[in-house]
Amino acid sequence: MDNNQNNVQILEKDIKKESAELNGVKVNPQDFEMPRTTFDMLEQTCQIA
Repeated sequence: MDNNQNNVQILEKDIKKESAELNGVKVNPQDFEMPRTTFDMLEQTCQIA
């Protein structure tokens, strides 16, 4: 399950980079706080339970 999460995070980073470049604006993704995905919230809930 950890491998799937890592792949999802990498995919999200790639998508963010592409969208920033498509808009013609170079943006540093580190400047923005990563929004928490539903998957992350579900995983945290499972760890607490």
